[in-house]
Amino acid sequence: MDIIMSYLESMFSQMPDTAEVRRAKVELASMMEDKYTELRSMGKSENEAIGTVIAEFGNIDELMGELGLESAVHTEDLDREKNLDGNSFDKKETMRTVNMEDAKDYLTNMARWAKGIAAGVFLCIMSPAALIIFSSVSERPVADAFGILVLFACIAVAVGLFIMNGIGMSRYEYLKTEVFKLEPGVDKVIGNMKEEMRPVFGRNIAVGVILCVTSVVPIAVVTTILGDGYPRVESLMVVLLLFMVACGVWIFIIQGIQHSCISVLLQEGDFKPSRKKSGDIVERIAGIYWPLVAAIYVSYSFITGNWGHSWIIWPVAGVCFGAISAICHSTEKKDM
Repeated sequence: MDIIMSYLESMFSQMPDTAEVRRAKVELASMMEDKYTELRSMGKSENEAIGTVIAEFGNIDELMGELGLESAVHTEDLDREKNLDGNSFDKKETMRTVNMEDAKDYLTNMARWAKGIAAGVFLCIMSPAALIIFSSVSERPVADAFGILVLFACIAVAVGLFIMNGIGMSRYEYLKTEVFKLEPGVDKVIGNMKEEMRPVFGRNIAVGVILCVTSVVPIAVVTTILGDGYPRVESLMVVLLLFMVACGVWIFIIQGIQHSCISVLLQEGDFKPSRKKSGDIVERIAGIYWPLVAAIYVSYSFITGNWGHSWIIWPVAGVCFGAISAICHSTEKKDM
């Protein structure tokens, strides 16, 4: 409730101190408290309850009629218009302001689009699975042709997912590139949400790392026990390896985007105002870098047929991209 009361104070900070405004403030505080209590009794978490209350009652423009504040606001506007000449004019900053409703929409939509991006990456990683299986089962050209057809179908669907969800994400690109301010109280809600997500984020990332690291175990065990005379079994183990890596990457993308969204709203880490310029450079590089990595992966795997080891390209590419990002950010700091 302290966050809600702080937000309420900020809502009325620009209003004239009159009996009418004070009455409306008390009335609104009672309504917000009742709604908060109702949500908590329904089993909502504190952050969910606070976010819902602020989103529902946080727009003072929509509540003026219900609270009877039109006259007070009209009087204040007239007083401001009298100060249009000279230096007495109150110039407002043009910085964009993000309220609780905007923040909730951003987090909800990005979580949905993150699943689409994760599904696309999952399909890309699993795309050679059919080719590997059919090639080991039959030596007929039709088997290879069918496997290649499935591979390109998976990539085509993945590209479609990237495009559709990427277009949706572009709606909020301004949050990554522009310096903005959060309405009072919103930063506390997002901060509490970050603390609640921290243990879940760490646990899920650990699961993803375990999946990727242990993905080589099945094929290593089978090769050690059975030897090299069972190509079909080895092929199945390679597919299992791809599946485990794909699941791990799925977790990384979902959790990474959710964690990144919190950092975007709080303007922390890579999204600090001082780093947004260098962040633009990194994104432009990423737009070229990752498609190039994918092309190298597919080309090398096709030419050599070494699908069981070519996956190492992805973690190496990730480490290299991290180095590139660090260089871009360090260059930005020197320029400041």
